[in-house]
Amino acid sequence: MSARTAELHRAAYLLTADQERAERLVQVTVERLRRDRTPLGQAGTVARHHMARRAATATEPSNAGDGGSPADQQHATIAGMPPRQRAVLMLRILDRYDERSTARELGISTGAVATAEAEAGRILGIAIDSDQCRTALVDFADRATWPDPAATLAGSARAKESARRPWWTYVAALVVVALTVTTVVVTQGWHKDWLRTPDGLNDAHGTHFPTYIDGYKLVTVREAVPGIAQNVTTGKEGAVALPCDVIEPSVRLSVQSEGSDGYEGDSCLDSDLPARLTRVEGRASAIVLGTRRHAYPIAVYTKIPCSEYPVATTDFDVQHNLTLTDARKEAHGGKAPSAAGERPVLTLHGTAAHHNGTFTGTLRLPPAESDLPQVNAVGLLSPTTTGRFRVRIDDLPPTTSCGQPRPPSTDHLLGCSLLDHRVPQITYLQDLPGASDTVQVQIVVKDARGPWTLQVVAGTYGIGAGSPD
Repeated sequence: MSARTAELHRAAYLLTADQERAERLVQVTVERLRRDRTPLGQAGTVARHHMARRAATATEPSNAGDGGSPADQQHATIAGMPPRQRAVLMLRILDRYDERSTARELGISTGAVATAEAEAGRILGIAIDSDQCRTALVDFADRATWPDPAATLAGSARAKESARRPWWTYVAALVVVALTVTTVVVTQGWHKDWLRTPDGLNDAHGTHFPTYIDGYKLVTVREAVPGIAQNVTTGKEGAVALPCDVIEPSVRLSVQSEGSDGYEGDSCLDSDLPARLTRVEGRASAIVLGTRRHAYPIAVYTKIPCSEYPVATTDFDVQHNLTLTDARKEAHGGKAPSAAGERPVLTLHGTAAHHNGTFTGTLRLPPAESDLPQVNAVGLLSPTTTGRFRVRIDDLPPTTSCGQPRPPSTDHLLGCSLLDHRVPQITYLQDLPGASDTVQVQIVVKDARGPWTLQVVAGTYGIGAGSPD
């Protein structure tokens, strides 16, 4: 929420045309989101709707003086409009809602929306659906100022409305306690059946293996004695994993699939994830190397169609701890580009109203140098929800982390599918021809449920700098 306060203050200022009222509106709205436990991925849209709905109740013109310059006069005209008209314009023009959706979100009739829109056009003297109107609204919102995000969050806590609980809530609490005790007794008979489910397997083994992860479904959990091969055959497409969050970091897993020449390894070192999948094909065996247990649990997964996968739609754990600078350092082993190789960052956005589809942009490339011939593009995708994301740079699929500690062997050619509640950032790396001045960047997004941001920048590095150390 700290990262979103600036966006909320601009929207609130557009609706209230007053700095003090805008800050109060943001504080009350943030507290409402906290009280309702609104999922973070939906917080921006829910907040805008809540603020617009409050503004739509006011139909009287605001007090505003005349400006000096034409731009100031236009801002004064917008500030003098009734808050309902500004709320209608925000949803209709900036968020691109149709008339019926706008009426539903504001809690008014479609006729009231049409009337407010027509009156706003008359007052402004410009076409409501024109780029000029959109620019005027954005410029007006950009006049807003706001305190430090910490002050906004602190103010939201003070904005909480206290209410005395009625007597019947205490009676209801006693009933809930009695039912809970009864439920504990009754559910003992279901316990054995539950232990046969994937969730029950997790609980019985004391591990934190998720039932579903990265398009795979948990089939079973097996115990492996250190140093002895364990059969982990899963069929055509499968995967195995260690519970890295509950066992010592030094444990290692080695897997050999049918037709492979050697073992594919995995380790719990430097891992913050509860389970990392190691792909297996056909018949496979796994060996665990560890010293602190007589046996280690191994989770066995199988690939399932996306139509059967329980894709997360709410309660997203958005993990945006990387910057584009961090991604560039990681991609090039800490090396910085040459001074002449710096170019502007290309940024593509998916908004709350338009986040699925095909988005393109032009990336400027640095000039090739004889002693520094390596030109690389580094990208950082920061989604806020699940979705399927396919990036192409210069009409080629770049190498990508795809949300994994290391790139999958084939998935990066088709794109990255984020399916679970954990929504990580995704990095990209692509070698580029130094002879060109620009290249096209394209991202195709499907099934996303909210905004995302893709940043791409090109730089000139020394030979071999394109590969991480």
